[in-house]
Amino acid sequence: MDNYLTNKETDILISNLIHFSERIDYNSYSYIRNTLNQLLIPFPAISIKTGKLLFRSRRHLNQEEFFINISDISHRVDIYKITEFGRANEPCQSIFYCSDRNEIAMAETSPILRKNANIDLDILTTGIWEVKQEIRVASLLNYPLFDVQNATQQFLDTNAKKVIESFRDENTEQLLKLHEFISSEFSKPSEEDPSKYLISCAFANYLYSNNGYDTCLKKISELDGLLFPSTIYPHFGMNLALLPKVVEESKIILTGVRRSALVKKDATHYIEEETIDAKYIDLNTDKIKWI
Repeated sequence: MDNYLTNKETDILISNLIHFSERIDYNSYSYIRNTLNQLLIPFPAISIKTGKLLFRSRRHLNQEEFFINISDISHRVDIYKITEFGRANEPCQSIFYCSDRNEIAMAETSPILRKNANIDLDILTTGIWEVKQEIRVASLLNYPLFDVQNATQQFLDTNAKKVIESFRDENTEQLLKLHEFISSEFSKPSEEDPSKYLISCAFANYLYSNNGYDTCLKKISELDGLLFPSTIYPHFGMNLALLPKVVEESKIILTGVRRSALVKKDATHYIEEETIDAKYIDLNTDKIKWI
């Protein structure tokens, strides 16, 4: 961080961020984002290789039998209807949220698990997107919690720890304290309360507008988004928040689509039933053919 914040100053900074996030208004968000933008916050990043599959789900809310347009299951384009803060997006900001596992994408989308809603059936369509051009994403620095049981997070933390030690100076402990605080903000269950997203959203936008140190390539790189653990399934798999350019520049391509019913069996178990796979995806016309 710029000007080497002392331990006391870091504590005051975190206390102020918490204070303004609890006020829950746009002026408070402006304070949080502007405060972060005044700082120089080093953060790690990783490359996601070509061939990796990513999953994004959407609920059927308006009696739709099928989604027939690729754009229906991609990032939102009706940005003026995005009126609330998300974990990694502002109002009127479209972000391509997805997961690296199908189960997580469905769970993050359906209230059966996301809110433990008392509904027995939810209809979802999940797009399978393949990475066609290598993309780079920031990763949360979960230090000093290097005993996380999520294998992906363990890998990220191990690499981050090596980077930290190689650049250690008098500001390192304060930087780690700030990163640990931000990581805890991303791990908060939302309970559908957008006010819980002010700090994570502000930091996400800090990441979108800055370059990260790619721990695989060992160099500073422009970013396509960020990577963070699921609050529903923290022990396996990861979520991603990607900038729309990733889709628009064909860095990821839709290669499969499945419509399915998510059926709740008890408070903690569900199964996927009645699956129907799309027959054909026409990238030129933006159409999904089901029959």
